[in-house]
Amino acid sequence: MNYWFWLLIILIPAIVFSVKPEANIWWRVGRLLFAIVFSYAIANGQLHWRRAQHWEAYEACQSQFSDGEIQRHKECPEINIGDGASLVFFLYLVWLPITGYTGFWELIWRLHHRKSIRQQAAFPGRRFSNALIIFSIIAAYPTWTVIFDFAYFDFAY
Repeated sequence: MNYWFWLLIILIPAIVFSVKPEANIWWRVGRLLFAIVFSYAIANGQLHWRRAQHWEAYEACQSQFSDGEIQRHKECPEINIGDGASLVFFLYLVWLPITGYTGFWELIWRLHHRKSIRQQAAFPGRRFSNALIIFSIIAAYPTWTVIFDFAYFDFAY
């Protein structure tokens, strides 16, 4: 079971909805930044957990053979770690869909609290919130692609 997926799905909305619109600007902007950083940590944890799972399965299969060398046996699953380019690609570009996912929940937060936001004459932090929402609309396709991959596919390599 992929626990990282459920952490992402449950904790990020909880972090985004943890602050009321009347709160200090630092709390409102800080919760969004914390949600983005925490999402990135969840994504990296999921990746490293999957890679460790595959290595354990591969080594367990290889240990059944008495030849002492790690070889290709048709009974063992193929493990392809490549040159690490996919890992670097994932580590440097996963922040795009993660930020988009957080912006999606910020949009829902803004819609949920729209009455109290309208009653405030000035809503400091609106620029950061607007930028995040616009970015999440632009990053909608990679956001849902990565979340779908977290839930169903094994893209650890």
